[in-house]
Amino acid sequence: MNFSKSQASAISEIRSKNRLDLVKELPSIFQNESVEEKVQIAILKLFAELDELDILAPNWVGVLDSVFQNTTNVTLRKEILLLTEKKKEKRLIYSVIAAFNDPETSIRALAYRLMYLLKDDRALPVLLDMSLSKDPLQRMYFLESSLIIKDERIQNQIHKLANDESSGVRKKYLIVINRLGITEKFSQFQKSATGDPDDDVKIVALEILKNKKTARTFPYFIRDLRILIRIFAEFLWRLCCSFKTNKEPR
Repeated sequence: MNFSKSQASAISEIRSKNRLDLVKELPSIFQNESVEEKVQIAILKLFAELDELDILAPNWVGVLDSVFQNTTNVTLRKEILLLTEKKKEKRLIYSVIAAFNDPETSIRALAYRLMYLLKDDRALPVLLDMSLSKDPLQRMYFLESSLIIKDERIQNQIHKLANDESSGVRKKYLIVINRLGITEKFSQFQKSATGDPDDDVKIVALEILKNKKTARTFPYFIRDLRILIRIFAEFLWRLCCSFKTNKEPR
């Protein structure tokens, strides 16, 4: 394709100039390692407008999936997922699955949304396996997905992470069940606030209880306040004893 203007501008005009015969060339341009991002974005935007894309460029799905799996470009990955969403394209489900582990929160959220939209059961086992991963980050990503994917199988699995060995996972669990409004787990917040070995988890649980402001939290906070006062008093006593010991003549 010999463009007098930039490739991106020329691509955006293909449809308006009725040059759909050129669309078949776009997948090879899209996956070229030297192609600029703005050209790839222009191609994706054109693809989104074309209902007959399978006829004009039969290999477009395979090319997009390959590029998605091999790029770390956040903008490009996001645009491919947005195109998947617009076309409700189940053939790109493996790109969606790959995005479950993306370091970018916005990409993961889009992938969870797509899984819920596409309702493709090839994705669910992967997500459930993440809840069993040895990597705590994977388990946290699984918990995160439950905020978007309303599936009973996922909702049932999240509670198995309540006593996870990772403090980060336990903290994420509390945040998730609070945002989901799972009221029957109220006792879990109380248990975590007093019994969790990690201070950060305790703080999260206390914050959730404080913000609930229900009648049943008041006695709990009175009890917790007494505990804090006792701990502080013991600390002051030890400090005082230490000060006196240091002041004694030798």
